Amino acid sequence: MIALGMGLGYFKRGRASFMLRYLYFMALISLGLAVSAQPGMATQSTNSADPGVLYKLEGRVINAETGRPLPRALVEVYMERKLAMLTGPEGEFAFDKIPKGTYMVRAQKPGFFDPSGRGQQSPLATVEIGPQTGKIALKLAPECVISGAVVNDEGESIEGAVIDVLISSIVEGRRQVVPVRNSVRTDEDGNFRIAGLQSGKYFVSVKAGPASRRLLGELAKNRAEAYPAIVYFPSAGDLASATAFDLAPGQHGEARFALSLVPAFKLAGMVAGTAGYKQVSNPVIMDATERPLFGASRWDGQTGAFEFPALPSGTYTLRVYAMAEDNHPSWVRQSITLNRDIPSLNLALQPGATIPVSVRTELNSKPLPSNCYGGFIGIDGKALDCSKVSAMVMLSPAEMSHMKFRAEAESDDPSAMAVRGVMPGRYRVEVMPMISAYVRSVRCGGVDLLREELIVPAGGNVPPIEVILRDDGATVKVHVQGESPEHARILLLPDFAPYQRPPMLDVSSAGDREYGGLAPGEYKVLAFDSMEGIEYGNPEFLAKYSSKAARVTLSAHATSNVTVELVHTGE
Repeated sequence: MIALGMGLGYFKRGRASFMLRYLYFMALISLGLAVSAQPGMATQSTNSADPGVLYKLEGRVINAETGRPLPRALVEVYMERKLAMLTGPEGEFAFDKIPKGTYMVRAQKPGFFDPSGRGQQSPLATVEIGPQTGKIALKLAPECVISGAVVNDEGESIEGAVIDVLISSIVEGRRQVVPVRNSVRTDEDGNFRIAGLQSGKYFVSVKAGPASRRLLGELAKNRAEAYPAIVYFPSAGDLASATAFDLAPGQHGEARFALSLVPAFKLAGMVAGTAGYKQVSNPVIMDATERPLFGASRWDGQTGAFEFPALPSGTYTLRVYAMAEDNHPSWVRQSITLNRDIPSLNLALQPGATIPVSVRTELNSKPLPSNCYGGFIGIDGKALDCSKVSAMVMLSPAEMSHMKFRAEAESDDPSAMAVRGVMPGRYRVEVMPMISAYVRSVRCGGVDLLREELIVPAGGNVPPIEVILRDDGATVKVHVQGESPEHARILLLPDFAPYQRPPMLDVSSAGDREYGGLAPGEYKVLAFDSMEGIEYGNPEFLAKYSSKAARVTLSAHATSNVTVELVHTGE
């Protein structure tokens, strides 16, 4: 069975929806209405010794970069009922008659973000209300803006070119370049402007395919020329050669593109094997982020015949995706260098491999449910009953990061599963125990999948994946030393499983944390004051912090102690 998702978007809510909420709150406040607390945002604690004593909460909302006040920012206090008001001309706010206790306070304003850089538009602050409470300052960082223009080599404006902004971000512990939001198009003067960006490292690209076809029309067919499929700022054909905008809060980046026509060629051919599938997608040319550049202008799903419009010269990835009757996927991907007409490219859809998966348990006691909280959705759209399996086994293809293959039950025996429809390529195998146990080993033939990738060859002849779970776990007590250890995040990095996702732990106010159920073995322990920019899923990235790592050996049924120095990532 396969779980599909189109990758992690950088923002979970658009600016437009935030503006609607902002205007909504303004309307409520103008009517003098109280807003009930939202679920999950209740007061942390009240602890009022004398409920008859009430206090005042006052302060200002300021621009984190300039220190200047922010008028008409929305400030919310989460109590039994949520209190809300807009700041005055000097960014000031004041709430009366608040009982003693600990509360969450939020400030938000369109065009401003959490200054910590965590991607939030409205950071939460914890405030102690009592006789010693003074005025507080809530900081918001201003938005960044990228604007520019697209012209041809004669300086004439290109209208309708597609502009994409991508951000270098950490996704599942690895740095990836992902789209920030929906594309925008250049106006009649060739200009574009993208606002509402938080600080970060951005890449800008332009796709002028639709613009070139509209501008050149029949002339383009006769001259066999087109603008390049994609150009990264300032004039690069790929991300590796592009120049990034490293924007601090409030900064403005300027991107100007000058495009020249290049030779264009025809691409046509046939996809064999389409009859064996209930759905076959239109062939598409993909960019480096797995988004379409060009779709076939002619496609016959019955015969498999396809044809693209004249494409600019370059090296591309052509992909055809299909879904079988049993809802298992198939695809064919082929790299193509287009420096001449290719009138008869032959591609073939083939069913993927079925890889048996066995999960064996070596337990000292009756297994207890551990990670089975629901949320796993099958291809039929229904939630999966993960309580009937002892582990979830997932395959993530290196070539298509937004897709995952999941092992499914072969029978009533929860230890016998299989991953179906697996296409040739390289995969990272992740095992998530659904019982109170740890992963002792994951092997496929002679390959240790805790350390290495799974290679599925053409033809799909792959030995079974064998998983062993045990419950004689080890416990570690970590103490973080250094300035402000209460904000530390701990990484436990097993030497024997460098490609598996490491446990990431918070600590107490004293910088301590105890954690059990770990696989015995050698570990490196790292503690960071912030996980911003930390590629915790990339062993090569973490290697540069090896001098700061503490080492500990964990034994079955035993507790080990380790002290680690806090790494300040900003230094």
